[in-house]
Amino acid sequence: MSKRAFCLMSADILAFIGAYAGLRDLFGRPAIPVTAAVLLVLFLVVFWYYRFYRVEVFFNRLQYAARVMRAGLVVFVLFWGTWWFLLKTQWPEASRLLLVGLFVAYGLLYTLTMRMVIGRWLLRRTPIRYRLSTDLRDLLQKGPGRILKRLEPMDAEKTPWTTRGGLVLMEFQPSAMASTRARMWREYSDFLDTAKKEALTRRATVIVFNLYNAELNHEGTIMALGEISGLPISGRRHSCYRRLAKPVLDRLLAILLLPLLALLHPFIALMVRLEFGMPVIFRQIRIGRAGRPFRLFKYRTMQLVSGSTAGDVDSVHREYIAMLLQEEEQARLSAGHLVSVDQRVRKMRHREEISFPGTILRKTSLDELPQIINVLAGHMSFVGPRPALPYEIEMYPAWAGKRLDAPQGVTGLWQVSGRGMMPLHTSLFLDTYYAMEYDFWLDLLISFRTLRSVFAFSRVY
Repeated sequence: MSKRAFCLMSADILAFIGAYAGLRDLFGRPAIPVTAAVLLVLFLVVFWYYRFYRVEVFFNRLQYAARVMRAGLVVFVLFWGTWWFLLKTQWPEASRLLLVGLFVAYGLLYTLTMRMVIGRWLLRRTPIRYRLSTDLRDLLQKGPGRILKRLEPMDAEKTPWTTRGGLVLMEFQPSAMASTRARMWREYSDFLDTAKKEALTRRATVIVFNLYNAELNHEGTIMALGEISGLPISGRRHSCYRRLAKPVLDRLLAILLLPLLALLHPFIALMVRLEFGMPVIFRQIRIGRAGRPFRLFKYRTMQLVSGSTAGDVDSVHREYIAMLLQEEEQARLSAGHLVSVDQRVRKMRHREEISFPGTILRKTSLDELPQIINVLAGHMSFVGPRPALPYEIEMYPAWAGKRLDAPQGVTGLWQVSGRGMMPLHTSLFLDTYYAMEYDFWLDLLISFRTLRSVFAFSRVY
């Protein structure tokens, strides 16, 4: 945790304690430490989820206020759900008037006034260097740049910047050779590699602005200049989480979910057996981390079973992937304008082999449930780029190979960002971005958004 984040969290805790003590004396209600502690923990977790401990969130006061309202609503729903099912019976003497007063005084008044003042004060004292085009530089200097005391341009001719930490604002612009969307994403991926090296060298957060960040639909983009959002690049390697904590958490969660698999398996197996026959679970060869093949387990959702051997290829799906790749290779860029494409990466919804039970399994994502075994065996993680088929890896552009630097997962960043509704190169870019940046926060964000996407049935195929 950075010093600025620690300062903000300390202020949040002290403000909550002060508000609780003041309102308790004002209303003359008894102190119930358990309910207060539950509410405080919920506020801290939701604040962390909405990136309230990053100084970039204070660049735009209106966007910060909007985040505060969303965070307050989430805390309200979570707390009163907890209250109704648990706290109300265990501590019935807890004052609801006091708790409502806390939501108003702390969740709204404090976060929109004193907390914003503290955050803007920290932002003014954060060292910020930038390398931006004229348009974005003007937006920065005429907007939040007016309050920044340590804002400097990055000029190679001047003395190198020796300050560690802070923010580095950079802009990606395609080269003259990038005439298509496919070439632009390749150059953008290479640009992020350079930005990551700079972030690690300076131990700073690099924020990369690009017009096409709008396609990513990534909640981690908390800063924008005009209509162009910035993609954050961390100055940390997260080695401890990646090497130790993530594998341990994966296996613990897999063990906890095994009873769920055992409970649902008889019903799903019966439905699949009656509709498709045997096998109920089919094994498909996928490419895992570092290019290692493994057998992925899934419930059958269609008559056709392919990919069980290395040479077994679904020709219809292969032609579909080739069409998606070719589409972006032919989509011409237009300077200053976002060029979109019509086709979207998704499971092939209208295939004749898919029946009604298969559609139900896909819409609820229950067909992925046997992959708990893959996670327990260490073949996969719960969160990571979706493991591709061997022929897909051969067809993907070379720069997309960086997605194999991370453990492949049951759910991934592009799945929750578009739920199968975004162009192929965009999804591959998100996979490479995840492989570069994944940490506990990003995995938690993807996990929460996965639950939200699963219940948006109209967008699941």
